[in-house]
Amino acid sequence: MAPATVDLLREAADLHRQGALADAASRYRQVLQETPEHAQALYHLAVIACQRGDFGDGIELAQRSLASEAHQPRTQNLLGMALSRLGRHEDALASFERAIAAAPDFADAHGNRASALMELGRLEEACADYERAVALQPASIGDWLNLGTVLHRLGRHDDAIAAYDRVLALQAGIPEAHFNRGNVLAQLARYDEALASYDRALAINRRYADALNARARVLLQLGRIEGAVANVEEALALAPDRFGLLTRMVDTLVARGQAARALPAVIRALAANESDDVKALFVQCVRNRQLTSDAGGVRAAVLRALAEPWDRPADLAAPAVSLVKLNPAVKECCARAARAWPARLTIEDLSGRLAAIADDELLRVLLETAPVCDIELERCLTGIRSILLEAARESPATASDDGLFRFCCALARQCFINEYVFDATADELDRVQVLHRRLAAAAQSGAAIPPLWVVVVAAYLPLHALPGADALLARSWPASLAALLVQQVQEPLQERQARDSIVALTAIADDVSREVKQQYEENPYPRWVKPAPMGEPRTMEQYFGDWFRSRPGLCPDGRIDILVAGCGTGQNLVETARQFKAAQVLAVDLSLASLCYAKRQAQALGLRNIAFATADILELAALGRRDLAGADGAVPPAFDIVDASGVLHHMAVPWAGWRALISLLRPGGFMRVGLYSRLARRHVNAARALVAARGFAATAQDIRRSRQEILALADGESARHVAKYLDFFAMSECRDMLFHVQEHQMTLPEIADFVGKNDVEFLGFVADDRLMQAFATRFPQAGAAADLALWHDFETANPDAFAGMYQFWIRRNG
Repeated sequence: MAPATVDLLREAADLHRQGALADAASRYRQVLQETPEHAQALYHLAVIACQRGDFGDGIELAQRSLASEAHQPRTQNLLGMALSRLGRHEDALASFERAIAAAPDFADAHGNRASALMELGRLEEACADYERAVALQPASIGDWLNLGTVLHRLGRHDDAIAAYDRVLALQAGIPEAHFNRGNVLAQLARYDEALASYDRALAINRRYADALNARARVLLQLGRIEGAVANVEEALALAPDRFGLLTRMVDTLVARGQAARALPAVIRALAANESDDVKALFVQCVRNRQLTSDAGGVRAAVLRALAEPWDRPADLAAPAVSLVKLNPAVKECCARAARAWPARLTIEDLSGRLAAIADDELLRVLLETAPVCDIELERCLTGIRSILLEAARESPATASDDGLFRFCCALARQCFINEYVFDATADELDRVQVLHRRLAAAAQSGAAIPPLWVVVVAAYLPLHALPGADALLARSWPASLAALLVQQVQEPLQERQARDSIVALTAIADDVSREVKQQYEENPYPRWVKPAPMGEPRTMEQYFGDWFRSRPGLCPDGRIDILVAGCGTGQNLVETARQFKAAQVLAVDLSLASLCYAKRQAQALGLRNIAFATADILELAALGRRDLAGADGAVPPAFDIVDASGVLHHMAVPWAGWRALISLLRPGGFMRVGLYSRLARRHVNAARALVAARGFAATAQDIRRSRQEILALADGESARHVAKYLDFFAMSECRDMLFHVQEHQMTLPEIADFVGKNDVEFLGFVADDRLMQAFATRFPQAGAAADLALWHDFETANPDAFAGMYQFWIRRNG
């Protein structure tokens, strides 16, 4: 080798050791100018390329070096490392083996070969190579750490701990060794020792997010919630995108009824990662719950969750109401309304507070999207509405779309959503009728109309029933009033226009079915505004998991045929139609008005995979399959899924209706069923007895009066409990709850008897996390969740467990 080349190599090596990679590389390239395939220079350039992360260049340079001089164990080892970094583990393995063949005692090559074997899942071979590496190089901390990892994976826990102890004997300040040791101890349920190991890791590196998460996981296992929450929050501050443990923590806290304790950590995760998964965690924490503080951004998050929405808006109403009532102006007006009731708030009661109420964006969005489910706030809003009625007498001919006017429009939209369930005095109704006539006359004649007239009438009566309502759409209005007119005039018009497009599959001949049909023609419900987000559609296998895999043969062509029986206004329907891939849905109901509402909403969402039809469930089974074609016109041999949530208990003979639907289900197919619980409906039955004794009828004014009678009861009285139900806060739901023309209530033994006699299998309940966790705590044995006898024992001890209804899945045998 020429002296100049030797000098260049020596100079390059010195620069390389000093970290001056660019200068070192320059010297190595000078060597290549003299000797283009100089093996040593190519090797060192390959090392520099890998140090810079340029593994493709590193591989090319190493291969050139080996082409020049094949017998280079170091270069083979380097080539293998670069290949591994690019995920080419088989190729890497071959390079390490060539390095070992050339130098059998090359410790680094044995360790790297072991790592490649680990990546390929060949754990026993990897273990043997790591043991060879540490035998050759006993002070190699990296190899001892890796050996501990593979021993742990092989289930050789004591040996794994010994390997980590060897690392710590070599160098006590290795946090990874303490962390890995803790993981083994935690798996062995030696929790106190595991915590001690995590604490030692964190004493060395407090920013060790994995150790914080692992420590939190053990604390959750031990029920030490406060410490777990603190560790998760600290870990999220360090690694906001890693929220896997946060999911487990939320599940644990929700099941314990302590969801609010997870909120700060969830909101912190939300600030860093607005994925659907984190939004779902937030919803899980707040759904149907009261919140006592708006600290830490919770109000802003609830506002977004309600407006976008991240869940069904009705399920977010309770947290939204609780936060709105933290507004001092709202809180004071609610208190004044409660003290004055049944008298109304006066304009003096609002003095100095109205602007703060009107400017509360969360309140406005709540009013526009979901029924207000709070008596104090309802009475406050009822009083404000009466003040607006008085103000309408002297209202100006024009209005600016300011905060106060937007709030007034939102209040009118709320009244339409809840179908005018707010109490109204005879005097109010008389004054509204006068204003209604004046508005109708102006609309028909083309005269000027003060915007507040429209808003106030809309807060007491639906505008689509106003003579000349269509003419209002042609006028120019402030934006918030224009949105109100879309809701109360344009959308109902679209529903009327849809009536001729909905076919009648069967006659509605049964007397009970005709009565139920009439009720829902008058009061289709719920008047939902926005659907819950559904994420990516799933296959049946993805949705049903092991339930599906144990019954192969369903959906061989990927298409899923679904029947939604009793679809109502379509809230469940659109969620089902968006939930499954390649779904073709037939939606039937007794009520044409309900179907028209559902069809309008489905079309607004761009859903084209739903066919709508009126039908009586009892008659469906007698139809030919061709009459049951889906939206695409294809004829299913039977349905893969039938959804019968909340319809069977309104039939004359629910069991007959259930059998009829099972006959339409493909063998192995799934059915979702919703039925009222006799035990859980005891408070509803008490309220029904009360309103019957008072002689109330199922009219709007009597429903309002019956609500006030129930609210006047003492808190301990059974009938008073229904004021806590969401159904109490909307007219149709309240009518359905207290005045339904036909309702059956079931027991779990009756359901179990039906299941046993009709060739179907009970799979499990659909219920909230707290209920499922409480059941699992009482009955932890395998298979308990599908045992209706155990569930009957559980409900007997927890009579309000199914206050909504029994919701469960069954599967047809065969």
